[in-house]
Amino acid sequence: MPFLSCWTCDSWGVGLDAFVHCRCAFEGVASDPPVPFQLTEEGIVCDGTLPLEDLLLFDQWLELGCVHGSVHHSVRIANWSGYREFQQSLRRVGSSNFPVLSSELPEANGGQTSSRSAAEALKELQTFERSSVRWLTFVLVDGATNEVVAERIEPYDGVFIYNGSEGWRAGLTSSGTFLVVEDSDAADNILFEAASFTEAYDQGDSWVWTGPDGQEFRTESPLRVRDSKTPNSGATEFEVRESLRGPEHSRHVVASLQEIFAASVEIDMPVHWA
Repeated sequence: MPFLSCWTCDSWGVGLDAFVHCRCAFEGVASDPPVPFQLTEEGIVCDGTLPLEDLLLFDQWLELGCVHGSVHHSVRIANWSGYREFQQSLRRVGSSNFPVLSSELPEANGGQTSSRSAAEALKELQTFERSSVRWLTFVLVDGATNEVVAERIEPYDGVFIYNGSEGWRAGLTSSGTFLVVEDSDAADNILFEAASFTEAYDQGDSWVWTGPDGQEFRTESPLRVRDSKTPNSGATEFEVRESLRGPEHSRHVVASLQEIFAASVEIDMPVHWA
């Protein structure tokens, strides 16, 4: 079935980060601040209406006021797709088992989690890792390498490509097909749909996706380029398959969350999401 929407354009490098401030500014270890400050959901901040000169001095103090640069620990959690996949896994295992994670993990950049909640979140992450729950989901596989190119992520309605320059979006449907639709406010116009297809370079600065029935779709953006200097002139097979998933598939996100929550508990300072 056609996609309902695309929540976001999930570019590489765009995602969720987290940091924990050090205690230096609150325990008199840091140098004297040039202006008064406070700890908010955004971190250590000053009055944003101060003159530019004072704001610049404050920024400099944050960076140089103590040996930590005001930050005790910082972690890259994941890009948005990886993070949404983890949230989806939590729901699969059962959101009721993870009340703190379900309420504290952000839906966007910003906000904070207290050190007390961080301690509880660490326990819930351990429960998640130990879960034996497994589920099936659709993935797009590169036939040449058997690598998973993309997984169907429910919050994105399966969309993992948003091509604004060419006016289309693509992803995996709930029925197990790779679908390309016109990106517009009007009713979805299906441009290409197949459970398996080939991708080949056309020598005319375009790539052609061809389904088993001969249906074709041309684009300037390949799904994968193995050599950034020379386009792959051979055809690559792609196939939508069902894949068994479990908590272990989110291990990198779990490890990042454990790292930042542990840092929060260690010095009793909140986690700031950025």
